[in-house]
Amino acid sequence: MAIGLPALCEGEDMKNTLKVLAASLVLGLAGFAFAEGTITETTGIGSPARVSYDWVAGTNLTYSGSVAGNVDSYLRGTIERVTIQSVSTSAVYNAYLYDMNNVDLLAGGGVGLASNTVYSFTPAITMKAFAATNIHPMAVNDLPRLFVTNIGPSSAGSIDIYIR
Repeated sequence: MAIGLPALCEGEDMKNTLKVLAASLVLGLAGFAFAEGTITETTGIGSPARVSYDWVAGTNLTYSGSVAGNVDSYLRGTIERVTIQSVSTSAVYNAYLYDMNNVDLLAGGGVGLASNTVYSFTPAITMKAFAATNIHPMAVNDLPRLFVTNIGPSSAGSIDIYIR
């Protein structure tokens, strides 16, 4: 019997359990295996609060030309404005901020961005009620994941989210 595992995990069950654990570990790390760089989170005070995600690409970027990672704290409230800017990326790059349900909290506003340009927008979701179509700001209460793709080595940028 293995130490630290329940007695139910013996023999063939033990092998299957270890296979599942190994596969889960590999798949869990696969999303970050080809991304290089760092993400730094800064949270301001006040209302609306500003949450900044600063990213810096690695100097190598041999695989995908992207930066990816989970941020450190929950993002809670209604997103009122987003500002995105970069320095020295490729001609056109993309930024995505996903919630736990894989919904892009930027609502597509981070796609097709030009280098050395500042973008400011309010991400919104379209909701249909009966015959009317309404647009609502994004409400969030999640631990987001940031992905910045199609960037060059040593490029940098930031995403500032103003949330209330």
